[in-house]
Amino acid sequence: MRCGAVPSVRGGAGAGAGWTWTTTGRPGRCCLSAPRRRPMGRDGRGARWGPSAHDLGMPGGRRWTGKPTVTSSPASTDMNVIPAPPPFSASPARFASPAPSPFTPSTSAPSPSAPSPSATSPEIALDRAVLAGCAHFPVRIRHGDGSWAELPRVADALGAEEFLLVSERGVPRAHIARVLRHLGAHAPTRLSWSAGGGVPEGVRVAPGSVVVALGGTRVIEAAADLAGRGHGDSGHGENGHRGRGGRPRLVLMPTTPRAMADTALSLVDADGRPRTAPVLVRAQLEFLRTLPSTKVRDGLAPLVRNVLAVRPGSYDSVAARLRPGGDHDPGVLASFLVLCAECRATAVCYDPFEQGPARALSYGRTVADALRAEAGGTLPAGAAAALGMLVAARVAVEAGLLDPAAERAHRDLIARWGAPLRLPVPLSAERVVERVIAGPGGGAMVLLDDLGRPHMGRDGMLTATGRPLLRAGLAAVAAAVPSAGHAEAARLSGVRAPAVPVGVPPTVMRHPARASGPGRP
Repeated sequence: MRCGAVPSVRGGAGAGAGWTWTTTGRPGRCCLSAPRRRPMGRDGRGARWGPSAHDLGMPGGRRWTGKPTVTSSPASTDMNVIPAPPPFSASPARFASPAPSPFTPSTSAPSPSAPSPSATSPEIALDRAVLAGCAHFPVRIRHGDGSWAELPRVADALGAEEFLLVSERGVPRAHIARVLRHLGAHAPTRLSWSAGGGVPEGVRVAPGSVVVALGGTRVIEAAADLAGRGHGDSGHGENGHRGRGGRPRLVLMPTTPRAMADTALSLVDADGRPRTAPVLVRAQLEFLRTLPSTKVRDGLAPLVRNVLAVRPGSYDSVAARLRPGGDHDPGVLASFLVLCAECRATAVCYDPFEQGPARALSYGRTVADALRAEAGGTLPAGAAAALGMLVAARVAVEAGLLDPAAERAHRDLIARWGAPLRLPVPLSAERVVERVIAGPGGGAMVLLDDLGRPHMGRDGMLTATGRPLLRAGLAAVAAAVPSAGHAEAARLSGVRAPAVPVGVPPTVMRHPARASGPGRP
């Protein structure tokens, strides 16, 4: 049977019922089979393969009965993690209970023995899944102390020979200690630091181990690279599986909104290269409490991009919930992450490596990368993404593809989001244009015919642009001249300043240079 010939189907009653894709051990082939339980061997170690993604919430598998042990890799000898206190007794939420709507998160009530959660700390359990070609992994969005009771069952069901936790020093140690305690109760656990977006070469991945990424985008990419490196290090074992305990698997626990909404859901890295698919993505919203509100706001760039380029039907709902300050409650953040997971699943179902229709997920990225490179890292990623989408909208208007009303919709949604509408610092437009032209696509970028309708040309979803169009797009987000005054700014732009009546704010006067021409609001 060809991979992707039929979609994954779930059905039936009882835990683990239904069907799912499972690999046959031969490249390029797969089979449709029922989920398998891990049979127990004579030595109690279980079979050589791990459970499918849908079995992660089921009891069973090998349980490591030794004392929890945390060992450090050579790169993490100075960790000195203090174990977190034991959790209270709470009834875990059901694993396969998707919410009926992306904006109505389901909640799970704690058991009588657990303390009742406060209004500011609700119990949230939302489940989605991403099917990208032959890769099928669940996405679980959780919040509340009771939701942590699921993590030991997940660790037990994985049946890992060893856990390798990859994190970075910027992650709060309380998060690291809590995850280490849950993983260490089921298998020996090592900790490795990610430095500079990579993992030290000396760190090895044992066959049958599980690599767990706890951190942002750089940590996830480093852990995926490490898991992929383990695939190549271990040889083929029995029944077509690699190594004595099977090939390494990858679990992602993102700690930033950008990683939760974008990086952890993608099978390609920042350079467009394929990377290892995870067996589970778990977004624990408590991780976002330790971030400044501005970081949370900037991390919602994938949400705004998805609304503009993939799902414009959610425009009003998202616009009503966005707060410029970034102080969103957990229920709203959970609904945003669900929307991003559903948009990703829709786009990558038949395009797992984002070379076809899924290129819509890179809307605005071409100019955003050039802006960040020119700014030397002083421009936040969220601000660069917003400006990149605004430039793409103006280029589409100038090219006659996008209606000016859709461009205004871009500006309105980004203003509600709280991202800047203009460059915070002056940049050389010509240098940015040259960076875009010198990029991988030679200036080609994703443009829209309308909200949610990417333009399709002879070269697919990438539309070739030239220097005049790019200059016009950058003019729409050019930084205002600081402390020059209205007349001085007009003099520098080569246009005579209009007379401003007394008592009328200058902002209500339309500049003559913007009173006509393509793309006028």
